[in-house]
Amino acid sequence: MSKDRGSILRLLFVVMSAFLVPHTATSAQPKSFGATFSFTGFALSYEHQLSDMGSFIETSLKAEMSEVFLYRTGTPGISGSVTWNFPLKEWKSNEGNMMTLIAGPGLAVGYSNDYKLPHGAFFGLKGKIGIECSFARNVVISACFSPVIGSHILFYRDHLTMRHYRNGLIYSLVPDIGIKYRF
Repeated sequence: MSKDRGSILRLLFVVMSAFLVPHTATSAQPKSFGATFSFTGFALSYEHQLSDMGSFIETSLKAEMSEVFLYRTGTPGISGSVTWNFPLKEWKSNEGNMMTLIAGPGLAVGYSNDYKLPHGAFFGLKGKIGIECSFARNVVISACFSPVIGSHILFYRDHLTMRHYRNGLIYSLVPDIGIKYRF
């Protein structure tokens, strides 16, 4: 790996690590920690509720696996994202269970392959829409779609190339299935 790529990878790691630091860790608001799984990869996520109205910040660190699963590369990518989610509609049961339709905007950054292209840095705007089912025993399961509209930067020996990040839209049609524990 060249010296420039090593510096870029370290910078991306620092930026993605910042996503995992909760902004209001001293608050008594509910939090949850869990994982999501899909064709695009595996992610660890942390949620922190911001208000009694149900809005929450979600940060995630993801192993980008879509191009590995398609045998186009042997090396997975890595990405970090943050979304600010809002409840659009809630349904509650008498047993304390709840289903919530959520949506929200966010940001994503990472180092991964793009559709049939080599590894490069990407950044973009991320959206999220999905359903979360909260159970009385503090377990939350979810199914969400998360498109990313952004740019993919390829680093060559003598120049850079910037293209649209195609994987962010192509694989947004595949839902992320998540499970979290609320505490």
